[in-house]
Amino acid sequence: MDVAGFSRGKASRRSLGPAASSLAACLILTLLPAWTTEVKPSVPIVKPGGAVVRAARIDADGVETRLTLEITRSVQFRIFQLASPNRLVLDLDNVSFRLPKDAAATSAGLIGAYRFGLLAPTRSRIVIDLKAPAKIVSSAMQPADAHGMHRLVLRLAPTDEASFLQAIERLTPPPKLRPTHHEAHVVAPPAPTAKPVIVIDPGHGGLDSGTVGTLNRAEKDVVLVFARILREQLVKSGRYRVMLTRDSDVFVSLDERVRFAREKGCHLFISLHTDSVPTRLAHLNVKGATVYTTSEKASDEEARALAEKENLSDIIAGADVSSEEHDAVNDILVDLMKRETMNSSRTFTNFVLGSLRQTTALSREPHRSAAFRVLRAPDVPSVLIELGYLSNREEEKLLLSKEWQARTARSIAQAVDAYFAKGLAKNQ
Repeated sequence: MDVAGFSRGKASRRSLGPAASSLAACLILTLLPAWTTEVKPSVPIVKPGGAVVRAARIDADGVETRLTLEITRSVQFRIFQLASPNRLVLDLDNVSFRLPKDAAATSAGLIGAYRFGLLAPTRSRIVIDLKAPAKIVSSAMQPADAHGMHRLVLRLAPTDEASFLQAIERLTPPPKLRPTHHEAHVVAPPAPTAKPVIVIDPGHGGLDSGTVGTLNRAEKDVVLVFARILREQLVKSGRYRVMLTRDSDVFVSLDERVRFAREKGCHLFISLHTDSVPTRLAHLNVKGATVYTTSEKASDEEARALAEKENLSDIIAGADVSSEEHDAVNDILVDLMKRETMNSSRTFTNFVLGSLRQTTALSREPHRSAAFRVLRAPDVPSVLIELGYLSNREEEKLLLSKEWQARTARSIAQAVDAYFAKGLAKNQ
């Protein structure tokens, strides 16, 4: 099948007449993840000889709260504060973590919780959630002890909200989080005769693990495995150019995922995720795939809650979301684009549901909508597909199987083919 007629460059996104037809080709899919029996926790990307954090401890005496990290060698670090919610962020150069699974669950003094992981190749991050405003008394890397271990000690003391905010203003603003994979640079959009570009977006990554299943599988690993399988299915057809927003365990902000797809002149953006329900609701046996499209008003409370959870990804990773960048495009043009984009999204949703219905269970309400930030591009039709629930043990086992992953990836690839075939027929 020849699908070259769907290609378009940036110019067509900024015009009114031709925009309608080219927008129908500009689909973003957002999928939620699947697991294979060979899914393993992602390996941090550190240079040979990188340091390892082997222990972490929180101490509080009513006056100060101290976070102590035991590290195999001295490293460069940087600490800054963020508000809404109040957090401390500690960036470390070329560090991996070998901590107990429950290490971050520790809460004491001013520290409510913390999380850690890879932010980018050779750069790791610890995000500390504060119970109350805190000031940094000191932060220092201590010399090696008799066992060769270095200690990074962070001392915190209580302060008031106004002083906390003033301290943020005095500090150098944290750098914007940018994609770190090899595809992250801006390139010219594909030529009109090029193959359609499909961008697959494995959700979460780095220190944002996403949901965790009953078998202790992290969503970020599940979706990356499935994204690679889906890429293989699409590439072998010879009809598309396929890219990933991340191809390793790194964090990519929501805005960067959307920006990357638009800069690549994408025709299809697939963002992969899995869902879960709280433990107290596990007995309800909730399962099945769901396809989400974007809308300012959620179709129901469950859709609103899921969008709210997914939209917290940047905050979880310690990103400053107080001044997000937005496209300055004429409101009328944006409204027209959004209308056409939403129509295209619904068209693709029908193809995906029809295809998935043949290979996997669907949820009680398989098509829902909510205000997902990763689906907000006005000129890119977008769908978000929940492939299943990691909180359902039986479904998690299914999602982990190679056979299910291959079968489901084929179903999605067939939906992609059908969508482009319909668009070509419509424009011939």
